[in-house]
Amino acid sequence: MKIITAFLLCCSAGLGWALAAAETTQPGLLAEFYPSDNAIEEFPNIPAERAPALKRVDATINVDVGDDAWPGTRWSDHFFIRWTGKIRIAAEGKYAFFLVSDDGSRLFIDGQQVVDHGGLHAMEEKSGETQLKAGDHDLKIEYFENDGQAGCKFLWQAPGKDKEIVPANVLSCQAPPAEPSPKGTVAGLRATIHAFESALEDFPTIAEGKKPTLERVDATIDVNVGDEAWPGTELKDHFSIRWDGFLRVPTDGKYTFFLESDDGSRLFIDGRQVVDNGGLHAMEEKSGEIELRSGEHEVRIDYYENDGQAGCKFSWQQPDREKQIVPATALYCPASKLIDQPNAGLKAELFALDGAVESFPSISADKRPTVERVDRKINVNVGTDSWPGTTLSDHFYIRWTGKLKVTEPGRYTFYVESDDGSRLFINGNQVVDNDGMHPMVEKSGEVELQAGEHALKLEYYENEGDAGCRFLWQPPGQPKRIVPASVLTH
Repeated sequence: MKIITAFLLCCSAGLGWALAAAETTQPGLLAEFYPSDNAIEEFPNIPAERAPALKRVDATINVDVGDDAWPGTRWSDHFFIRWTGKIRIAAEGKYAFFLVSDDGSRLFIDGQQVVDHGGLHAMEEKSGETQLKAGDHDLKIEYFENDGQAGCKFLWQAPGKDKEIVPANVLSCQAPPAEPSPKGTVAGLRATIHAFESALEDFPTIAEGKKPTLERVDATIDVNVGDEAWPGTELKDHFSIRWDGFLRVPTDGKYTFFLESDDGSRLFIDGRQVVDNGGLHAMEEKSGEIELRSGEHEVRIDYYENDGQAGCKFSWQQPDREKQIVPATALYCPASKLIDQPNAGLKAELFALDGAVESFPSISADKRPTVERVDRKINVNVGTDSWPGTTLSDHFYIRWTGKLKVTEPGRYTFYVESDDGSRLFINGNQVVDNDGMHPMVEKSGEVELQAGEHALKLEYYENEGDAGCRFLWQPPGQPKRIVPASVLTH
């Protein structure tokens, strides 16, 4: 079989991504969130140079959360939101606008205040009227929440119409620019495609060293070809695809993921299976939910096609958003295929322990590890399941050792998120201390590093219950992400 290596982005995929990037205007209003450490009893003065803690587009403003966190955030008290954009008026006339809020809110149209609803109060409505001409008008809404219950709703009553929530189709804003992908990456997921000579009735086991029929980057996964060949290939039956890379999550919250496929598919995030859509079947959708923190998460999708019709679609529903195909701007993968070196990754020594582990254990020099292996990266959150590749679920300790290769000198931030304790040493100096028995908690530390190799040791222990450990970094001028195998050796 002819081996095709096409890891470069195809022209059509690149063009599609470029066009998407250019379309920065979208329905809804730009929402900028500013949390505060102190009580807020009136509209705060936000310095122009202060960056928002969260920036996103809200299709509408229709929130009443009571004592819960504001949708898509972890904030329940002491925060301020500014929504900006334009409102499109279809016909000239007198328009009534309404703000229902707890606590204060106010509305400006074309720079003029239309509704003043300041003060500390329960969910309460205030309104104002203004004469507007047909066309687009600048709009700004400000809202603050002190403590207790929270909510804000934005409504209008156009001439001769009923009062309603202002819909997204009359609101528009400039969408915030997408966060750039890390150096050496491209938008989308790496697709590794294998053709088979016989029927596939389950997820295949790919033999070590088996070369793929095709390798490329897919900007999105949104395919339903029926009986036709898979896009960009001659394959119709008996093939499998593995997509892998990273998913960028904008805010903390509960995310729902969907896989619609013919035949089987499954989704893993940070090593945990979220969707299982296995089996031989027509286009059928399965979903799963997972709590995710903002930032980078490792993602893998497996898909196989036996015969007949074929297709696979990968969608998500973010907190307080509509379901959509996961866009290329939320996905990225290495720009060129990594050539695996035999020493890539860290040496992992796993020790099963006989009793409770409440702090870092003292392991005698002559004690042999229960498991010894190489881990290419550290990105595990298994809950109450066994640690990947082992039967260990409680009472164990792991020591990872090796070297970290740094290409540019500067100040690096390292993060270790774990349940239970963990700690990181670089060149013998402790950089992160995340000791103690606790759920998945992240701690960080900074260190100045010169270009070159640096000795690294990461220790982790699990007492009982849920378990996990994730090792991330933020090089100078780059986004936070999982430390990749390409910079680790043992």
